[in-house]
This record gives sequence, C-alpha cells and structure tokens, in this order.
Amino acid sequence: MKMAGAALGALLLPVVTTAHARLIRSAPADGASLPAAPAQLTLCFNELLERQFHAIELEAAPDTGRPSRPLQLTPVLDPRDGTCLTARAPSLEPGPYVVRWRVVSRDGHATRGVIRFRVG
Repeated sequence: MKMAGAALGALLLPVVTTAHARLIRSAPADGASLPAAPAQLTLCFNELLERQFHAIELEAAPDTGRPSRPLQLTPVLDPRDGTCLTARAPSLEPGPYVVRWRVVSRDGHATRGVIRFRVG
C-alpha cells in the first residue's frame, strides 16, 4: 500500500522537463565588430537539433536608416555535430546587422533569439 501511495504521489508531482535549446556560441559572436563580412553564419546550441524546421533571418539593423527587408537564409544542420547550424551569408556592406534565429530541438521545443554584429 505504501508503494502504491508513493507511486501515485510521484505521478501527481510536477514533471521537470528538459530545457529548451540554448545558444552557446555563434560566429559571428553577438556584439562582434568584424573587419570584413563573414562568408557564413554558425549557430551552436547545448542540445541536439531536429533536422528541419529552423529559420535564420538577416537584415541591416533597423536603427541605421537604411531600408531593409529580412533576408531568409537557408540553415543547414552540421552532419558531424547535430547541435550546430550554418548558413551562407550574402555579400554585406559595412554597417550593423541583426540575425534572428529559430530552432527546434529534438525534444520538440522551439527556441528563438537574436544576434547583432557590425561589419567594417
């Protein structure tokens, strides 16, 4: 009877779930000032990512006064490391940029964030 009560109590306790994927490093790094435009963007997370359902957008920082629409980049999951995404970067003029990303970890949770960097 005590075992049944303990099992029932365990079922009624809140379930602790794993955390969402958290960005642990990026290239360029958030806040970086680069002498030249990067050839690609790399985002690495603390847990494995799904093979699809990711998004990376790049645009000139809104406070620059330059008209800009977000450019949808094509993220690719690193086949050797299921925690990293890469995306080819277009040719960029000097100035500040914003990268908005969204990923889905293998546990099905979506996470999003922003990276800002400057070229030139």
